[in-house]
Amino acid sequence: MGPKDYLKHIQDPEKITLLRRLLDKLSMASRGYTVEESDFLDPYERRLARELAFQFPQMEFLTTQREELRERDIVGFAPYEAYIDEGVRSFKITSKFSQLSHPDILGALLGLGIDRSKIGDIAVHGESAYICVKREIGDFLLLEFREVGSSAITVREVANEEMVYPPTSYQREVATVSSMRLDGVVSAVTRKSRTLAKAQVEGGLVKVNFQTILRPAHVVAAGDLLSIRKFGRVQIFPELTTTRKDRIRISYGIIR
Repeated sequence: MGPKDYLKHIQDPEKITLLRRLLDKLSMASRGYTVEESDFLDPYERRLARELAFQFPQMEFLTTQREELRERDIVGFAPYEAYIDEGVRSFKITSKFSQLSHPDILGALLGLGIDRSKIGDIAVHGESAYICVKREIGDFLLLEFREVGSSAITVREVANEEMVYPPTSYQREVATVSSMRLDGVVSAVTRKSRTLAKAQVEGGLVKVNFQTILRPAHVVAAGDLLSIRKFGRVQIFPELTTTRKDRIRISYGIIR
């Protein structure tokens, strides 16, 4: 199977566009004997990039030394082994008078006209937060990023290894479902009707392990991470049990 044949099994138009850009980078790295880096990718996109790189046996798939920590990260392609990290810059932002939140910080960055693909992880610690971005927008960030919402902030650059991630906080819940169909699980955790949950899935508003799933009948597994638009993220814990009425009791955590 060649690289173009690999693209045929991808259904999401956005991911096809992404993979075509990565295919161009692979070709440039191969022809120019250089390292070519991606923008920030989520875990599912990095898996697709790795599988695409397998179509070029003469090329190396490069990762950063902080890959295990970062959710969003860059990858690279080169005709030789190496680690990459030069394309990422990290910053600490501080607000004197208010708590910061991930949505507010991301909204402020997008409001500056920064493309989402240039923004990596955002790690919030109350009145301070760490963010990482692509190197080419770092100077712009230092000059223009001055407020989040109505709160003034200070911004200073830090070494990439100084970025601190807070522990994941869960609101633990339990629900029962008739099966592990995606629409049924979404209905149970959001406490909305099965009809609405089915429409959310078919409308592309639900991701499983960062992959948009359009089939309501998709089977959710223990350990899966669901992302539900306008609701948040839900981690399905390993404890799945069966009730006396043959329903499935799921334990899950809403990530805060």
